[in-house]
Amino acid sequence: MSTKRGQVHVDFIIFMIVLPFMVAWPFWLASKWLGARWSVVIERDGAKVAEEKVRGWRRSGERIQEIARAAESGTLAESAAS
Repeated sequence: MSTKRGQVHVDFIIFMIVLPFMVAWPFWLASKWLGARWSVVIERDGAKVAEEKVRGWRRSGERIQEIARAAESGTLAESAAS
């Protein structure tokens, strides 16, 4: 019987840790869909070179593709990326 009681306490503690994330997540997701800014981090050899703020999910994906194409073609300058 004491094993079940201990397990209930552990379950409660885990629930209390997860609860704030469960409550906040829908609001975070809604804000992103409604046009909150996304951070596009540009890294070279594992080091952060620059970071850009882009409004909207679709636009952030487009900007990532633009940066990737520029990096492949060698036209991405470090000064232009920052």
